[in-house]
Formats: sequence, structure tokens, C-alpha cells
Amino acid sequence: MNEKVTILIADDERSIRTGLKAIVERLLEQALVVGCVDTGVKALDILTRYKPDIAILDINMPEMDGLEVIRRAGEQALPTRFLILSGYEEFAYAQKAIRYGVKSYFLKPLDMEEFRAALLQQCQEVLAGRKSAPSDTATLARLVESSRVLFLNRLLGSRGGSNAAAMESLPLNIANGPNCVAVFLLGRAPGAPAAAALLREVVAPAFFGLSAECWLHEDDQIVALFNVPAGSTACPADLRARLVQCAGEMRRRGARVDVGLGDVAPDWNQTCHSFSLAQEALTYRIYSPDIDVYDPGVITQQRSAFSRDSIDFAPLIDAILEHDAEGIRTYCDAFFQALLYVKMPPPSFVVGMCMYLVLNTQKQIQERQPDRKLELEFSYDELNDYDSLDGMRGWLYDFFARYSELIRDTDTGDNRLIRTAKEYIRDHLSSNLKARDVAAQVNLSEAYFTIYFKEKTGVNFRDYLLHARIEQAKRLLRSQNVNVSEVAYRTGYQDYRSFSRAFKHETGLTPSEYQNRQKGEK
Repeated sequence: MNEKVTILIADDERSIRTGLKAIVERLLEQALVVGCVDTGVKALDILTRYKPDIAILDINMPEMDGLEVIRRAGEQALPTRFLILSGYEEFAYAQKAIRYGVKSYFLKPLDMEEFRAALLQQCQEVLAGRKSAPSDTATLARLVESSRVLFLNRLLGSRGGSNAAAMESLPLNIANGPNCVAVFLLGRAPGAPAAAALLREVVAPAFFGLSAECWLHEDDQIVALFNVPAGSTACPADLRARLVQCAGEMRRRGARVDVGLGDVAPDWNQTCHSFSLAQEALTYRIYSPDIDVYDPGVITQQRSAFSRDSIDFAPLIDAILEHDAEGIRTYCDAFFQALLYVKMPPPSFVVGMCMYLVLNTQKQIQERQPDRKLELEFSYDELNDYDSLDGMRGWLYDFFARYSELIRDTDTGDNRLIRTAKEYIRDHLSSNLKARDVAAQVNLSEAYFTIYFKEKTGVNFRDYLLHARIEQAKRLLRSQNVNVSEVAYRTGYQDYRSFSRAFKHETGLTPSEYQNRQKGEK
């Protein structure tokens, strides 16, 4: 308990209490929520009994408001640190809160990054004030690291510079002066080292001793932020060389990696722009995969003459409806040639035009066939993740080819989709199966899949799944001497009562009665 930071949450809105509790527990593994209450009276009771380290209170609560709770806690000289939430914007509330010693005052809806930063700082101060057990030292170190990464990420998102003074206690190796951002983008490769290991063993040592910070920004991104000499207009050659060496060592270890470099930012308030340019430069890897470092110099400034109005959908729609695979491929090739009329157009333009083509092709086909809402699901990330034009072109062709096959199957009454769906259901009866899971297997939207399934089988998906589970349960109860609870688990039920209720509704017998009857008949 000594290494735990105890926290009270009090808000009269259940959704806010639940959300705050989830945020606290996700952000701080060493946090212990000692109370999650909906009135000021309950909050004061928790404060008096448990004396939590931190209390997150709403001002407007029934029975006793948050400020009155804090006032009474002060009369008892409780050591709790208070963070106030409020929907009121009147300055008087903030003044009164400050007078009572409130550490932070947040208006609803919450700015979650600011809230996390304030909470981390308060936890850090709580642990630093204990100075007792070794476990507290380790916990404090983890908190400081969490605070450091949160602050650095805020710099990248244009939210940290204005709060720099509040983070002076962090052990940062960078100053609020000219700086530059580099991004190591890691591709998916079988057997590749984990990003955290590459950060620890390659990137951090390469910048050791310099005015630099390196951290894991996302699962596939390691960021290096370093100061540059005053007056620099570009990243110095020696730092650029370090980036190249880092990437080379990562590749030798089996990682797929590309490096993006931003321009020089004058201070932390502009660091986000350097980061944004580094990310944009990285998108140009689809054109030149052999560049050591992608910097703003690769970014194309010329606008393409090709636009949405230039697209002729008719040949593609005809090829799809006629199930002409070669026609689809020819169209996709010509589409990409048109996109590349300007050498190396912005990759975001290429992705955006492909998305526009996919969305509007499906829309126009649905307008031709209003009685059927055939639609294949896809996401922006599916296309944006490719690191080559050939990969993007192949994705576009495959998408339209699959869409054409879907239309052909529904035209001919072929039940291949239904067979695939039923096989997937049969093989996954023990899981918490949803319609969206099966729809994804047959490349349909969940809404259309449920309609199509009912149309082709005569039964809705939910009833079919229930029937399949009960039939599987009956087979298990007949053929094996198994525990009924085990049968429930193997047919996708999380508890025996739900399984027994469903089984009796379908068969008229409880699972035990059914099993005993089968034994009696043998």
C-alpha cells in the first residue's frame, strides 16, 4: 500500500466517474481508487476515513458541493490534494478553489491531455514527499518517466510549449530553444526486434551525451528530439549522420525502418511543425525507397492538374458489373498514371484520390441497383500503410476485384459467402462471436451482412448463432462425459446460468436433464 497513490473520484454523473476511473487506472498502474462516489457527503466520508492522496471532485454535486467538501476537509487538516472539475466558467469558483488550496481546476468537457499531465505531476509530488521505502523510489521513477513521455508527446501535438514552465521538475536533456524532430518509422517485418528494444539498444545510445530526448511515440514510431546550434536553418551534418547510422544498425538487426526529418523549430512552441514535416516527408518513401533520410526537401510543391472532376467512373463500373478482371486492372493502371502526371505528387493526394474513387464507385453502383446495398468495408489505414506505389495499386485492384465477385455471387445466387460465414461460425462457437466478426470474414459491412444472411438462409444471424450453439452443446452432452460448465464455455457462454437458460428455452430441458436423459437411453 505504501507505494500506491490513493485516489478518490467524486462526480454525480456516472459516465464521468467511470471514464475517470478508467483513465486513472490506465495511466497509473500504481494508482488505487479508494472511492468512486456520486455525492459530496459520500466524498467527505471517504476523505475522512481513508485520507486519500488525491481527490478528483466535481463542484456541482448533490447534498454537498465540491468546494464545501474541500473546506470541511481543510478544517480536519486532511493531507489530500484536490483537483476540481466544473461546468461553471465563472471566475469566482476558480478564485474560491484556489483559496482552498486546490491544485488544478478543469472545465468540462475535460482537456484529457492537460488532465493527465496535472494528475501525473500530483502523483509525482506525492511520492517524492514520502521519501521512505525503496518501492516508492521505483514508483516515483516510473511516474517521472510517464510524465516525461507525456510532456514530449504534447510538444509534438502543439500542446506542450505553453506548459513548459509547469514541467521544469522533469529531468529533460533538451532546452526550450532551436530544435529538430526525427521520426524512425518501423515497418512490419517477421522476427523484427521490438520497438522498445531498438529505442533502448540503438537510438538512445546514439544520442547519449547530446542535448536530445528519444522516446517511443507510437508502437511503430521512435522519435528523437534534439537541440541544434542557434542560427541553424537545417539539421547539422553530424546529427544527420547519427540518424543514418541508427537506421543502418536497425536494419542489420532485422528491422524495416525509414527516417523522417523535420526542419528547425525556433522553440518548443514550434516543435509540432518540425514533427509534422518529418511525418509528411516520410510519406514520400513510396517513390524512393532507398533514401537515407526523408526531409522537407522531398516534399512536392507543384499542384497536380488531375482532380476529382477528371475521374470517369463509367469504364470501371462497367468492368465491375461485367466481372471483367482485366478491365479492372487496366482501369487501375490508367488511374495511377493520371495521378502521377506531376512527378511525385503528395502521397496524401494519391491516397485521398484512391479513397474518393472507392467510395464513389460503390455509391454509383448502389444507385444503379437500389434494391441491394452491396458494400465492402475498408479503412484509410489499409491504403495509407503501404510503402510503395505498386502496393497501393495492387490494393485498389484487389478491392474492386473482390467487389465484382461479391456482385457476381449475389447475382447468381451462389451461396459461397453463406458457406464461408457458416464455417466461420462453426469454428468459433466458443468465442464471443458477433455479426461484425463474421461480416469481416466475408468482406461485407455488418449492416448488409445481417440483411444478406437473413435473405439467403431464412433466419436472422442471432437466431442462427443461438441454434448452432445449442446443437453443439447437445452433441457434447451426448457424446462425452463432460461437465456442464465446460460445455457452456465451449459454446461461447461466459457463465452457466445464461447457458442453462438458453438451452432450456430451446429444448425444454436444462443441460443436466438433457445429459441424464441421454445416459438413460443408452
